[in-house]
Order: sequence, then structure tokens, then C-alpha cells
Amino acid sequence: PAEYMVRPPMPPAYVFLLDVTASAITSGALNVSVAAIKASLDCIPNEGGRTKVGVICYDTMVHFYKLASGDEGEASCLV
Repeated sequence: PAEYMVRPPMPPAYVFLLDVTASAITSGALNVSVAAIKASLDCIPNEGGRTKVGVICYDTMVHFYKLASGDEGEASCLV
């Protein structure tokens, strides 16, 4: 109930981790993972447009990405 809240609840955050090693790519595991994530994005609740989604890829390093909303631009890799 609103009377028990000091501030509104934080928006939900979903973080997807993708194995991008050579073996994951050649085995097709990466393609299956990406397809599953793409299929599930429309099912994620986004009440008020506040939901946050993140993608982290890893192999011998960890790759973080800053994604632009909509078609505003390309993703940039943050290392």
C-alpha cells in the first residue's frame, strides 16, 4: 500500500549474460540464447516504461554494452 512507501518502488531490472566464447558460437549455444532472449523481451512487464534491460557478454573478458532505446543509435561496448 502507498501509505507504507517512502518512495515509489525501483523499476525492475533484467540482466542477460551471454557466453560468447568460440565454443559457444560454434556449438550454436549463443544463437539459441539470443533467440530465446529476443522472444522473451515482449513478455517482460514494462509498466510505465521504467523496466531496465542489460546485456553482458563474456569470454576471456567481460563486455558491457550501453544500448540506445528504440532506433536512436547503435550499441556501444563499455570496457
